[in-house]
Amino acid sequence: MKRLLSGLFIVMLLVACSEIVDEDINKNMAKDTQEVLDILDTAVEDNRNIGELTENEMDVILNYIDAYVPNELDMNDTETNLLNETRDVIENMSDYLDGAKDYQEQKQNIQNILYE
Repeated sequence: MKRLLSGLFIVMLLVACSEIVDEDINKNMAKDTQEVLDILDTAVEDNRNIGELTENEMDVILNYIDAYVPNELDMNDTETNLLNETRDVIENMSDYLDGAKDYQEQKQNIQNILYE
């Protein structure tokens, strides 16, 4: 039983440590980006284009754009890169749905920027 609990603790620790936000990224921006990615994940899984998102989902995405695009000039290079990659996914949703672009690859690019 102790071995099982020790093993579970180690697995939980490894999972928790694997998603440490890059220190160059504002924590609110990191949280908001992950929230947008979660919405986009669901949309891609459900084969829904940007115009088919719920009102609440669209509000989250529009709030993200409104919060960060006007401040782009004040961001460091890492945050600007994160914003550009996230914005690219939002703007090109139909390309991911029809297979012209690989969503999982783009999502991984964003997560590589987001997490150390």
